[in-house]
Amino acid sequence: MNRPTLRQLTIFLEVYRRKSVSVAAERLHMTQAATSIALRQLEAQLGGLLFNRTTRRLTSTPLADQLAPLAERMLEDLRRIEALTRTAEHSVSRVAIACTPTFAAYFLPDLMRSIHEHFPNVHIDVIDVSQSQFIPTITSRQADFGLGFIGFEDPELRQIPLVDDHLCFVSAVGSAHLPPEISWRELQHRPVAMISRSVGIRPMIEQACARAGIRLNVTHEVNLLSTALSLASAGVTNTIAPQQIVHLSGIRGLESSVLHGPWVKRHVSAILSCHHPLEHWPRQVLEHCIAYYEGLTQKTDGTGTGSTP
Repeated sequence: MNRPTLRQLTIFLEVYRRKSVSVAAERLHMTQAATSIALRQLEAQLGGLLFNRTTRRLTSTPLADQLAPLAERMLEDLRRIEALTRTAEHSVSRVAIACTPTFAAYFLPDLMRSIHEHFPNVHIDVIDVSQSQFIPTITSRQADFGLGFIGFEDPELRQIPLVDDHLCFVSAVGSAHLPPEISWRELQHRPVAMISRSVGIRPMIEQACARAGIRLNVTHEVNLLSTALSLASAGVTNTIAPQQIVHLSGIRGLESSVLHGPWVKRHVSAILSCHHPLEHWPRQVLEHCIAYYEGLTQKTDGTGTGSTP
């Protein structure tokens, strides 16, 4: 028989406490389908039902009532082992940082260079994960804190803004003769490559379009911002992206115009769990990250038309 995984036990305990798959899924920042699948897999491994699903509210079975305290102890013991492992590593201090794909690709390299210069004896574990796994990596304490964009408020998380950015319209240099600013309503007849819904800015784009009363002429759907920017650079289509990403992408031949009506601001943030205070070195590294981006903000205004020749 396959052994239950820590992920399955974590999901089980959240469902057991909440008595609701949908509420547990929301708390874990997972889809309801993925949560249900994990429960069914755990039930198959244990050979019995954990919850009665005959009513709107789940009720636990005797098997679940027996498993819950065992799972609690197991996860608590694991957290103690992880803490012991960290304190035992006297020669090298370690800090684990979770990053969203966009942050890891465009913001992280220069920041890591600065961190290594200031903390040569601190080992940095970079956990670059998909957008869907970003918050669970922080709340499960796999990472000390995270760097990226999530696009919503969560009472369980503290968000410290690092970089203020605006969404902009992006095209090949000279193809659209862009002014410094352009309204959303001016986009409705222009072709655009749209980023997938798994990327945090997609809901922001859809909300802005709804407020402006337009529907975009979507010619391509892509999963990566770099793909959308490359298509725009080649003159195949246009796209919408955070202005900082356009400048940091290194893709030549792009120009951008800040979108307004409405303005859409995007905060890249440091993200921490409200329930787990940072230890000394994670706190020191986080404070350095904040100071690093405060210094960059003083050097750049981040507005107006930009181009990469």
